[in-house]
Amino acid sequence: MPYKSSMDANAAAQLELTVHRQLRECSPLFLALADPIRQYIIMMLTKHETLNVAQIVERSPMSRSAISHPLKILRQAKLIVSNKVATEI
Repeated sequence: MPYKSSMDANAAAQLELTVHRQLRECSPLFLALADPIRQYIIMMLTKHETLNVAQIVERSPMSRSAISHPLKILRQAKLIVSNKVATEI
């Protein structure tokens, strides 16, 4: 016996549009978490809650200039926030 969806075609199309929109909105999050260095930074912040750039560099194999790009991507994805305190971020 074949089964039929209880959803009409219009409701199914609306649901599909909603799911596609939600996936597009989540794309920056998925892209930000795709990189092992950015994952490492997130894991550091789960252990230490607040770290400045110098502290992240101390715990990372990367230089200060190299760490700025991963931090920028994490900020753009709204996974981290930054606050300037004196001369440190």
